[in-house]
Amino acid sequence: MEWTLNQKVSLTHSESMVQFMNLHYRHDRTPTLQHCRWAVLLIVSLGLSACASTPASSNKPTITAATAAEQLTQARVAFERSVELGFAWVATGKQIRRAELALANGDVQAASAAAAEALALANASITQAQTESTAWQTRGPFQSAKPSDQDP
Repeated sequence: MEWTLNQKVSLTHSESMVQFMNLHYRHDRTPTLQHCRWAVLLIVSLGLSACASTPASSNKPTITAATAAEQLTQARVAFERSVELGFAWVATGKQIRRAELALANGDVQAASAAAAEALALANASITQAQTESTAWQTRGPFQSAKPSDQDP
């Protein structure tokens, strides 16, 4: 199979591909990297413009004082459970106090955020307690309390 270019030169398929590659890929520069940069820039800018056009408040539910108080109650219950297990974290208590203070001042959004953080911390400390209940057994060489018959 033969191909003809604008110069009316007859070339085989492999020769035309080599010329095509030489026309589009120069050895002194790497245009493929430049094209990739432009493509990435285009994709990122389109993504950012799509995010900017979407209103941020359309997906968020309305948080009331009752909702924040319920979240705070859940955080307190989880914190008390972590205290019972002996794995309470100081940061959890601080977040609960921040939520209480924000709720007392009428800042429902801050109270809800602090209560959610406190609940997450309390749940993480409960998970740590559950993991540590068996994990300690694999951490070191432990001897049984019963002496063996082979000891001198």
